[in-house]
Amino acid sequence: MRSRSRKWLYLPIETKVREQDAKLLLAYHAVNHGYHVVIGEHRMVEQAAEKLPAGIFLAKGYPKGYARRVVESLKKYHHKIVELDEEGLFIPDASRYIRQRMRKAHIDQLDHVCCWGEHQKQVLTNAYPEMGNRCTVTGNPRFDLLNEVYRELYDPDVKAIQAVYGSYFLINTRFTFYNPRGGLRENPALPETQKIKRLCHSFIQLARILSRTYPDKNVIFRPHPGESLDVYKEAFKGFTNIHILREGSVIHWILAAEAVIHNGCTTGIEGVVLRKPVISYQPVTHPSGMMDFPDRLSIHAYTDNEVIKILQQSTKPELPDLFFRYYGHPAVPSACAAILNVLNNQKPAEFSIPSLKRVRFVKDHREKMKRLFPSFSIEEIDRFFTGLNKLTKENPLYRIHPLSDRLYLLESL
Repeated sequence: MRSRSRKWLYLPIETKVREQDAKLLLAYHAVNHGYHVVIGEHRMVEQAAEKLPAGIFLAKGYPKGYARRVVESLKKYHHKIVELDEEGLFIPDASRYIRQRMRKAHIDQLDHVCCWGEHQKQVLTNAYPEMGNRCTVTGNPRFDLLNEVYRELYDPDVKAIQAVYGSYFLINTRFTFYNPRGGLRENPALPETQKIKRLCHSFIQLARILSRTYPDKNVIFRPHPGESLDVYKEAFKGFTNIHILREGSVIHWILAAEAVIHNGCTTGIEGVVLRKPVISYQPVTHPSGMMDFPDRLSIHAYTDNEVIKILQQSTKPELPDLFFRYYGHPAVPSACAAILNVLNNQKPAEFSIPSLKRVRFVKDHREKMKRLFPSFSIEEIDRFFTGLNKLTKENPLYRIHPLSDRLYLLESL
C-alpha cells in the first residue's frame, strides 16, 4: 500500500443500473488524483468505512430516517461527509424537500453539499443561510457521461443492442406506487394510486398500439427497478415485437433508440441531453397542472395519436434554456472535476491503514440487494477504465483489490 497520507474516498452505489457508470467515472478521476477509492454496493461501502481509514464519504442523499442511520454512524468514524443528493435536480416543493431530505439535524452533519445546479443551492441557502460556504454547484457525473466525449464508451453496447433489436422505441416507466415488486397495490381510497394505475394501463395500451402501428419496429418496455414485471408479461403476451427489459445502463438503450417515451422519468432528461426525440406521454394530467421537470423538457403528447404523430416527425429538440436553471452553469464543464475540487478541500484525520487481509465483511443476501445491485465484477471495472484510458490517452496504471462481494478498493500504482 502507498503512503497513508493519501486520501480515502468512499463511493456507495444503491441502484446499479442508474448509478454505477457515473460512480466509476468519478472513481477513475479520483484514482488518477491519488485517492484510494472504495466503491461498491451501499451497505458494503458503509461497512468498509467503519473498518478502513477515515476519509470522505460521498453520500447520495436520503430520506430522514435513512440519513440518520448512515450519516450519524459514519461521523463516529471521523469521516468527512460530502453529499450529492440524487434527488436534488428538480425540487418542485422546497419546504417538502427540506422537511424530508435536508432537515437541520442532517445538514449539521454534512461537511459540504455538492449541488446539481443553482436551483438546489438556492433552496438550501434560503432555508439555511449559514450553508452558503458549504454548498457548491458541481453538477452530477451521471450527466458528464452524456457528453459527446464519452459516447465512444458506449459504442460497442449500442451496436450490440441494435444488432439484436434493430429500430425501436424506448418506453420507460416509474409506476412502483401502483405496481411494486410485491404485486399490484389496489387502494381506491388513495387518489395517487388511482392516478398511477391509470397511467400504468395507458402506457401498456400505448405499447400495444405502437406494436401494431409499427410492426417492422420493436418496442423496448423498460420498467423501473422497483416494479413487478408480472403485469407487463401478462399484458404483452402475443406481442412479439414488445420486449420487457431493464438490464444495463439506460444510456446504452437511449443512444440506440429512435425515440424515448416517459412520464416524469429522469431518463427523459437524459434523452433530451443526448438529443433524442423525447415524448412525455400525459394521458392523465396532474390535478394541479404541474409537470415534473423531465416532462417540462420533453415534447408533450396527451393521446396515443399525438404520440404517433410526433414519432412520424422524428424531430431532435435542442436542449432548452430551462435545463440550465436546474443543472450546473457554464463555469462547471465537468461535474467530476468540480466534485474533486470540493473533495480536495476536505481534510479528514489520518489513521494507520490496517492489513486488508485481516478486514472481514458481512455479505448482504437480502432479496432487495439482488434486485438493485445483482453483481459487480473486476471485469466490469477494468472494462470501463480501459475504455476511459482510450479516450483520455492518459493510460494510468491502477490496481483493483476485491474486498468482498460487490466491494472493491481502487488505487493507482
